[in-house]
Parts: sequence; structure tokens; C-alpha cells
Amino acid sequence: MDRLTAAIAEFLQQAIAEDFQFPCYMAAVAVNGSVIVTRWAPDGTNFEPEFIAEHIEGDGLALPINVMLTDSTGQAAQMLIEKAETEPEFFWPRSLPDSSTRH
Repeated sequence: MDRLTAAIAEFLQQAIAEDFQFPCYMAAVAVNGSVIVTRWAPDGTNFEPEFIAEHIEGDGLALPINVMLTDSTGQAAQMLIEKAETEPEFFWPRSLPDSSTRH
């Protein structure tokens, strides 16, 4: 879980840098069906998650884990954690294909 915690912290820091607006909602879905949904809003200088929904299978979140983050303006981003020893991949709105070019 430490790897997931560090990745989520990095994801939130980058979201703030990308001008995401609070509150933000995050859903983490693991390959084994485990799901955690949280709400993030500033509480002074801290960002503590409010757990909205959780379903844990077996020993917890199994890799790979897909994480989606949405903000109060409708922006969304994705994070993929494939292996414990590698850095997570982040996919921000500007790096995704333009929806007007999709068919």
C-alpha cells in the first residue's frame, strides 16, 4: 500500500500543478476487482481523503491499478500503476486524444 500512497500523493501534486480545482474525486480500480473511491478537498494545509466507497478483494489492491481523478470543473486524468518497482504512468487531459477527432 505504501507504493499506492506515494503514487497518489504524486498524482495529486501534479493535478494541482495542472490547475485541477477542488474538490476532486478519485477512483482506484485494481485488476482483482478491489475498488476505492475518495473525495479530496483542502483542510487547511492538509489533503486528507474522505472515503466514499470501498470494496476490497482478498489481500487488497492487486497490480495493475487504474486510477481516475476528476475535478469540480470536469477535468479528468488517469494514472496507471503496473508494477511495484516502476514509476506510475500519468495521463493528463492535454496528453489524451482530442475528443473531436475520435469517431
